[in-house]
Amino acid sequence: MVAVELQSRPLGVGPAVFAIGFLSIVFVLACIGARRTKFASVVYVVTTLILGIVIVVLVFSPKESDESQSSTVPREEDPQFVARVIIALIMGLGLLLSFVFVLISHWLPLVHAKAV
Repeated sequence: MVAVELQSRPLGVGPAVFAIGFLSIVFVLACIGARRTKFASVVYVVTTLILGIVIVVLVFSPKESDESQSSTVPREEDPQFVARVIIALIMGLGLLLSFVFVLISHWLPLVHAKAV
C-alpha cells in the first residue's frame, strides 16, 4: 500500500475545484440579488457564461505534474472506478435533461387559468 502525503489545500480540494465552487457560490448570490431588477436575465446569462468559460479553461488547461510519485512505485487500481463512472454518467444525464426541460418550458406557450 502506498502512503499518501497530505498537502495543504483549501478545504481538501485542488485549486481548480475550489475556484469553481467559490465562483458558483458568488454567481448564485448575484443571481438571487438580481431577481427583481430590470436586467435580471442579463445577469443570469453573463454569470452562466463566465462560469462556463472558467470551467472550459480549467478542463483544457495542462494538469499539475505529480512529482511526488516515482515511476518505480506500482499504482493501485481504484476499486471505486466503475461506481464513479456510473455516478458521473447519471449526473451528466441529469444535466442534459435539465437543459432540455428548461428549453421545453421556454418554447411552450403560457397557459392562463380561466375565470369560472
